[in-house]
Order: sequence, then C-alpha cells, then structure tokens
Amino acid sequence: MAAVSTALDAGYRHIDTAEMYGNEREVSEAISRSGLDRTEVFVTSKLSNDAHRPDDARRAFDESLKTLGFDYLDLFLIHWPLPTRYDGDYVSTWRTLEEIYRDGLTRSIGVSNFQPHHLRRLLRGPDDREPLDAALEVRSQPGRPARVGQG
Repeated sequence: MAAVSTALDAGYRHIDTAEMYGNEREVSEAISRSGLDRTEVFVTSKLSNDAHRPDDARRAFDESLKTLGFDYLDLFLIHWPLPTRYDGDYVSTWRTLEEIYRDGLTRSIGVSNFQPHHLRRLLRGPDDREPLDAALEVRSQPGRPARVGQG
C-alpha cells in the first residue's frame, strides 16, 4: 500500500493492478486513504491466467471489483492470450469482456501481451459488432528495443 500511496501523493493518477499481483486490496485502501475521489484515479486490472473460460472470467472480474470495493473499473485487460491453454480460445474470453463492458462495469477493455496474430483473431467476426473502447497494453523498457510485432 505504501508504494501506491506514495505514487498518489506524487501525482500519479493511473494505477495498474491485477488479481495475480495480489495487490488489489492494497490499491483500494491507498486510493481510499488518499482523499482523492475515485473518479480522479484511473484503475486498470487484469484477468488472471487461470480464469479464461467465460464463466470463470466473469467470476474473476466480479471478484476483482469486490476486492477493490469499486462499482466499476476504468480498464480491464486480458493479461495474456495463452494460446496453448483453454483450447486456444481467448476469443470467447474477449467476448466475455465485451459483455462486461456492455453491462457498464468497466469503462473500457483491452489486451496485454498480445501479438499481431492474436489481435487478428479477435478482430475476425461479424461486421455488425459495435465498436468498443478498447486498449492494447504494450510493454516498454528504456534502453531495450521494442519487440511488438514479433512472434
């Protein structure tokens, strides 16, 4: 909690968390103790790797909201595509996130650690799907060349 409190005191307003980081409760406490209104802090959380099946993804999202003590998330991501698990069906996981978005429980959805071929699979589908407010989280390390697009 100290790291998040220090970040908020320093002016940070985007907090990245995940169930698998084990810090959602601490993030919630730090935001609550900061005196900031919830709407002033953009909170991202991520789907745990063991919860990609649709029912599991919905339960995991609900548990994250409960642990955080929030009514909504600003951004919820599929952390990894995991193409060798769950019969490679991260597309149905994405569809579940679309439902969560349409239910108004997250302001946007997205993916992390996806390569272009993973994204192409997500984009295939009926042309009549409504566009969503979606994000692609890309890892960047100063001094190391980006590897986006490889793989």
